[in-house]
Amino acid sequence: MKKPDPQNYDVNDERINRINHLLTALPNVARRIDRINAVLYAGGIGSAEFNSLVAERSALVKKYDDMERELKETYRIVNENPRKGVEITTINIE
Repeated sequence: MKKPDPQNYDVNDERINRINHLLTALPNVARRIDRINAVLYAGGIGSAEFNSLVAERSALVKKYDDMERELKETYRIVNENPRKGVEITTINIE
């Protein structure tokens, strides 16, 4: 990321850039989670790939929740299109 010019620095610009980043990243993360779920539920993959995908999905779910929480708590923006789907727990992973 480019360092802001101290002469023209505006905290509002920084906030707007962060909000834009979060709003752009949320759908991308949600789509990747959906693609991983499709592969996992389709089956036919080896244990190494399964473990890798589960680990990636867990990290992405946490990242998504963190970004959504930041939007809500820091910027008071509620995501109108939240990620839908199953709750990911160790119980429903076979």
